[in-house]
Amino acid sequence: MVKTKPWAVLLALSLLVPAGAGAQSDGERKERKERSERPFYPGHELRVGVGIHPVLNGDYYEFWSTARLDAWLADREKYSFGALRTTGALTVAYGYRFRRWLEAGATLSYARFWRDSYVRLTGASAGELRDNYLAITPYARFTWLDRRWVKLYSQTGIGIGAGFGHDDSFGRERTKLRDWYPTLQLTPIGVAVGRKVYGYADMSISNIGWFHLGIGYRFNYE
Repeated sequence: MVKTKPWAVLLALSLLVPAGAGAQSDGERKERKERSERPFYPGHELRVGVGIHPVLNGDYYEFWSTARLDAWLADREKYSFGALRTTGALTVAYGYRFRRWLEAGATLSYARFWRDSYVRLTGASAGELRDNYLAITPYARFTWLDRRWVKLYSQTGIGIGAGFGHDDSFGRERTKLRDWYPTLQLTPIGVAVGRKVYGYADMSISNIGWFHLGIGYRFNYE
């Protein structure tokens, strides 16, 4: 049986570790070189998406909280009400890439909420709530991880929105709803996967939803 001397093992390991470190550093240098040599394509960009639980007119639209408020307002012995329904935030966005890390543009968003109320004894209609929200929000998007197929970014924006609709729930006199309000988009993190055509998902506190996803198209992009 051949005995392996300890000093021979240590010598072999000392030779392997620098070689592995050198290979890793070579790979990192190659990746940095490819990234620096990859051309930047300024150009237009379009996105279409949908958001869940948009923040509108300063209110956080949560089904349970709205139902709780309506229960307090309604005469529970006479009326009942259905679930609050929503389209979510439907969005179209246009942007322009000025730098590899910077894009600026604007988002047009629309959201609709509706809910019906009923006479408890007969089930007959007792009015309805219909709310519509339309907003335009200029934004700046900052890309902080730029790979060929994957980009990570943050986004911020401020704009203006209009609310309109009516409410005659629980047999009350119809009230027209008209309102102007500021909009805010704060996206700590978003991810886009693809090249010219790509999919994206954002986590936001904004009028486009707490969670927003969709597809986009980059013009003049390889």
